[in-house]
Amino acid sequence: MAIKDRIKEIRTSIGIIQVKFAERIAISTSYISEIENGVKKVNERAIRLITAEYNVNETWLRTGQGAMFKDDASASLSEAIQMFKSLSPDFQSIALKMLSVLTEMNSKVKLLNWKMKHMGIRNTTNAILNVYILAHLSCLFASCFISPKASNLGKTRRAVDTQDKEV
Repeated sequence: MAIKDRIKEIRTSIGIIQVKFAERIAISTSYISEIENGVKKVNERAIRLITAEYNVNETWLRTGQGAMFKDDASASLSEAIQMFKSLSPDFQSIALKMLSVLTEMNSKVKLLNWKMKHMGIRNTTNAILNVYILAHLSCLFASCFISPKASNLGKTRRAVDTQDKEV
């Protein structure tokens, strides 16, 4: 496999299109396309940018030897951090709430999966887990958009309504 193929493999493995891949490393989309199609060769600057931005193992990129990423977990973490930083503070708060709920759900799903396995239930596991996850996600999304300020506003309105009835 040639370096052009490895660059395309990096991009497709993280699930982004050429435009986004190029934007993150400040290289033109046409240059990435030309590299992937074998029209142009990869320069040293592009190699350094790709390895730094996408946590790619430089030896793998140049030769195909070793693992694609320096550490798969840190590549995912790096991607998540970049996405989180791009969010507004309000959405960062929502994302943290969602991660908290997902972490809790993950523990519950593991326990549920273990219990079902030991009860001999295997075929319905995915369906039940999907229903469980969807139910919790629905509750999560609803709770993310009801802020404490909105709850207090509702209490204030009820207090004013009560005072109006008394007068």
